[in-house]
Amino acid sequence: MAPPFDPAEEKVSFTEAVRIAHDYAIDQSWPIEHQWKDTVIPQSEYSLRAVKRDLHAVSLDRAYKGGRYLADKFDVYVDRKTGEVMGHEVHWSKTHFIIPGDISASQAATAKYKQFQPVLDWTETNNKRLAYSLDALTGYLTESEKNNWSPKYNQNLAKKRLLALYELEMVFTPDFKGNATAKYDFVIKQDVPLFYSGVVPAIDANTGEWVDFLGSSINQPIPPASEWLVDQAVPVGKTGYKAAVIWNNELLALKNEPLIHNGSTLVPFRELLNKLNAKIGWDPEKRKVTASKDGISIELTIGSSTAYINGKARQLGTPAIIQKGHTFIPARIVLETFGAKVDWDNDSRLVLVNTDKANPKLTPLQLKQFRFQAHINWAEKQ
Repeated sequence: MAPPFDPAEEKVSFTEAVRIAHDYAIDQSWPIEHQWKDTVIPQSEYSLRAVKRDLHAVSLDRAYKGGRYLADKFDVYVDRKTGEVMGHEVHWSKTHFIIPGDISASQAATAKYKQFQPVLDWTETNNKRLAYSLDALTGYLTESEKNNWSPKYNQNLAKKRLLALYELEMVFTPDFKGNATAKYDFVIKQDVPLFYSGVVPAIDANTGEWVDFLGSSINQPIPPASEWLVDQAVPVGKTGYKAAVIWNNELLALKNEPLIHNGSTLVPFRELLNKLNAKIGWDPEKRKVTASKDGISIELTIGSSTAYINGKARQLGTPAIIQKGHTFIPARIVLETFGAKVDWDNDSRLVLVNTDKANPKLTPLQLKQFRFQAHINWAEKQ
């Protein structure tokens, strides 16, 4: 095992090292036909055991017409202090690449998502922690145990959370006779932490937690779902939730889900106004809610289509309502009264609230990813 490296001494990040490795690869006068792309498969501590710790090990996969060939690699070693390339290794084979004429990314995504079912197994034989994974772990759940153990976490939700760890890519599979044929397959994402030996994470079958090979919790968020997964798992019009709130480009965790009432979006009064640091009030006799901040006040009466902003009447498309003991208010007029900008994304059913003009506009992919996460959050509450 190489001696440890003090992270405080690092001057070149791994992201910068990847760029350096690409530039280095381009500068080589290769006598071989080649294309290289970033590997998306993270390297385990075990696989890096012989690499000096003061070096970034950047592994590039061979590529052909956008497809990835995992059998051939170009490894570049970059000094973490200076950014200098200290060496490289190349594995290249003469290969005939075959791309079937009927190959389709969208068709593959549909087929593989529909066919895939998480494997239920023990994360580690001794502690008996059930988990869902892409492939069987080392515990090997017996048929008898399968009948006696009933996971509490929904398998379909585990499927969605598991597949968020993977890209769907065109990958060439060798036949070991000099040919490699393309197909679409799941490839683990680069930012997914592996166990020391390289085993990928799993989803605890009783809690939904993200866990490693030994069943220990992984204390970082599951990466945002890739576009192919969102389109399959939570397509437009198939969200379980009625609406969700994105507050300053972050999904807002609410105890009470927003409602759609008479075509308008209503949000939980107290939770949203607290986010704005407004002073709020409730008159149970008049069934009236009030909020004030920075010299601006608004009054709404339950069931009334008229709101009063600093005493001036303002018509509402939908009045405030009470449901299950909680007050819901029209999102746009109330939040905009206190200076927030409010938009609505119909495809993902998201109320987009922005109180800071410096926040960048969300991309279509980010909106899809919020739709995926909002659906997961809603489904877990069920």
